[in-house]
Amino acid sequence: VERLSEELQKQKIVSGYYDVKGPGTIIAIDAQPDSYVSLASSHQYILALISYLNNAGVEAISINGQRYTNYTEIVPVLDHININGVAMVLPLEIKAIGFSRTIEASLNFVGGIVSQLDQIGYTVDIKSSSEIVINGFDGEREFKYAKPISPEEEN
Repeated sequence: VERLSEELQKQKIVSGYYDVKGPGTIIAIDAQPDSYVSLASSHQYILALISYLNNAGVEAISINGQRYTNYTEIVPVLDHININGVAMVLPLEIKAIGFSRTIEASLNFVGGIVSQLDQIGYTVDIKSSSEIVINGFDGEREFKYAKPISPEEEN
């Protein structure tokens, strides 16, 4: 029962449907003064930043309060982006729960995502925090096609 309870707790975190807290990093992204940048035309950099965070082993991510999960879409629309169907404009605040030194190292290496964002007109401010709160995803996900395989079907 104890192992099942621990596994259930892990799955609650992984699913993204539950509020979580822990140490991590807050990344603020905005436009440099006197520059015009369009989130829609540079959304691939936000996607890359999320990939770098995942590569750094973060356990939870939110973007302007929207929980990032396996099902989150980041879609360019006009001059902004939609995340989980919610329109986002600058500034962006990305919260990531994980080991701050690893997160910062994965973002700040020479030629990495921070320098790329800087080159195209963004400012990136990275701060570690001893406690970050990330709210759970408040949407619903219904599975229409994927079904679990029963033990009888596996053989």
